[in-house]
Amino acid sequence: MAETRKEPLITINGVTLSEPQAMLVRVAVATFQSNELSNPDGLGGDEHGRSMAKVYGSAGTEVLTIMGGGHHGR
Repeated sequence: MAETRKEPLITINGVTLSEPQAMLVRVAVATFQSNELSNPDGLGGDEHGRSMAKVYGSAGTEVLTIMGGGHHGR
């Protein structure tokens, strides 16, 4: 019987990450969103920094959703 993965299947440059590596990527994205983007000036207090925080925040939400619903209680 095939093993069931608990983490998303992530391939970078043709290399499929192991489950611990995929967990690291998922946690890194979630942590970046939580720590850096919870502060509106986290990427700089100017207009460019705030704009980039919005872009990265949206992209992070999209990535986490693709990875499995946008949140994990692991």
